[in-house]
Amino acid sequence: MAKCMKQFRNHEMAEAFGKWLEEARAFLRDKPPKSEAAMDPGTRLVIHHEPGRSVEEEVVVPESPSHLLYDHREEIPNLTSYRRVVDVLRRSFASTELTGKFVGTAAGASLAQSGHFPELFIHNYWLRNRSLDYDETSFAEVYATLESFIYADELVRTLNAPLHNFDSEVDTMTFGEGLSARVITPELYESLYLRGGTFKSENKTEHRGLRSWLLTVRTTEVKMVRGEHDPPRVDEAAFNQPYRLAQDLIKALRIYKKGAPTFRFVDEETPWAHVGGRAYPALTLPRSDPLILSADELDDFRNFFTTFRKVDLQRDRFLRVAIERFNSALDRITLEDSVIDLSICLEALLLSGLGNEDDRGNVSYRFALHGARLLGQDAADRQQVYHKLKGVYGVRSRIVHGAESYDLPREESGKKITIDRFCDSLEQLARACFRKFFCQFERTGDTCRIEWNTVVLS
Repeated sequence: MAKCMKQFRNHEMAEAFGKWLEEARAFLRDKPPKSEAAMDPGTRLVIHHEPGRSVEEEVVVPESPSHLLYDHREEIPNLTSYRRVVDVLRRSFASTELTGKFVGTAAGASLAQSGHFPELFIHNYWLRNRSLDYDETSFAEVYATLESFIYADELVRTLNAPLHNFDSEVDTMTFGEGLSARVITPELYESLYLRGGTFKSENKTEHRGLRSWLLTVRTTEVKMVRGEHDPPRVDEAAFNQPYRLAQDLIKALRIYKKGAPTFRFVDEETPWAHVGGRAYPALTLPRSDPLILSADELDDFRNFFTTFRKVDLQRDRFLRVAIERFNSALDRITLEDSVIDLSICLEALLLSGLGNEDDRGNVSYRFALHGARLLGQDAADRQQVYHKLKGVYGVRSRIVHGAESYDLPREESGKKITIDRFCDSLEQLARACFRKFFCQFERTGDTCRIEWNTVVLS
């Protein structure tokens, strides 16, 4: 333990918490629970898939030692190590400055009390180690978060969201900007369940034959300290930042490759300040087409996501409209609604920059021409793209006005195309257009806008 203590800022406090962990473990080892809830560890059903079959497995959910600490709360203050921890906290100027005040970030805060830290430490250590036996790595991680809470000017805020309709042949991946993902194993599921919050409603490690993934967003935010009668004020921009990062990742994945990954809620934690419980309800029902991101595609996607995040959507507002409509299309219940959204997405892209009426003459012709010149590699390819786009306006108009048939364009062979095939073709065209616009941003470094006269006349 002595080796571990050297890395901390307050060696005396670290040593006191180490002794407290040791005595708490011995004290609680043979203590019987007094409440019925604490006696029943409970189980949760976890479903996972193996080749050719589904396997149901029960995961034991043990009770936290917090129940025992509560049941025997009258005896706890008599423990020597507990008294020493509280004494060290009270003698620390930094800790004293926080006691009795709301401490946290723009996302949430809690009332800091020196007497609560010992019990919280035991609970957090147990969540990390699943045992009160001493483990140097677990102790260092948990105690480091406490020191950060007391001494640092910034706190790490973490959002976790089960990522559905997504898979890969690897088990972990990082995307940059504090975003990462990992497969939800039964052990990880148990850990999430024990932490509580909105994870109480999840019970699968796999879904529809896909492995379930956990999307994690970590951001560093300014620590807020306010008086007991001065509740923390929420900074909307800071509060929404990690949520928007998660949303941007989903949007970028959907544009990068066919599929509709999604997350249904998030659960957030700022150690010692806020733990769990922020629901994030989905407003639309996602379709079931999975996105499989291969290991070979990961580096390319990271570069794509980096460019995606750099684009200034306030400057290139047409792109914001296109991205929102594209993602909305993938969440729609009916194909007709998806076609409407995708046609608006393509219009925002292919008619971008045509702001005044003089520029927008013969809109359907310009729409198809711009797409053909932008995406076509040769004359035959351009003709094919032009043919696909020429009928989009008419189909959208018939859907909006409730026509019985949509007069969908035919394939080159003359065969009638179905609405789902038509919708897929619009998706493919939109993805190809997005890549062209992001390449334009990489060339210019400041805008995605394309000079259409140059494209058409080149």
